[in-house]
Amino acid sequence: MVDTFKVSNAEFSDDLVQWKSVSAKRQGKDIILYLGKSQSLQYLRIDKTPVSIAEIEIYSEGNIVPASDTWKISNLFPSNQQINVQGCWYNSLKLEEIAKDSYLCVAIPGNYGNEGAWASLKIDGEYVGSPDRSPSFASNHWEHVVKRVEGNYTYYFPITEKMEGKTIEAFVLGLTGQTKDIQTEVWKTSYPVPFMKKRLIIN
Repeated sequence: MVDTFKVSNAEFSDDLVQWKSVSAKRQGKDIILYLGKSQSLQYLRIDKTPVSIAEIEIYSEGNIVPASDTWKISNLFPSNQQINVQGCWYNSLKLEEIAKDSYLCVAIPGNYGNEGAWASLKIDGEYVGSPDRSPSFASNHWEHVVKRVEGNYTYYFPITEKMEGKTIEAFVLGLTGQTKDIQTEVWKTSYPVPFMKKRLIIN
């Protein structure tokens, strides 16, 4: 971690709605975030995170907490305090039939700037994020880069059996002034193509 990096603001939350500040101090090249004994967290966010993070460790009562495969972390997304939403698009639908390996595609055509539009779903009152996108999400791959593009994003949402007959609300947030003229589209498709066979018996 760069010696000149300073944590401007660190917060934790259990529900992504209510956030509380975390005390942060630097010790040598380490930045240590302190939580009280009665505090718990599901999510942690740090403003102006460094490009390079060597390691993250969690301690409880002086002992290191073993890492879990369920932990997830990213330093690629900006704080919502740094985002100025310029517009929001909305549509709702219901899926009466679900094919194998199908998914919803939220297409956002147009040139509106790099990372200028984001899509999400709300299914039966619960928000669902997109695990995949084209072009790809930004990433810090070793010896590899993701090309910056100025628009034409498509977000992919896998369809599960639990979504059948449920009200699905699709949202698109435009983060730049160029998004005011875009027309979003929602498509349903499957890959691979779910061929089915039926047996016809003629008596």
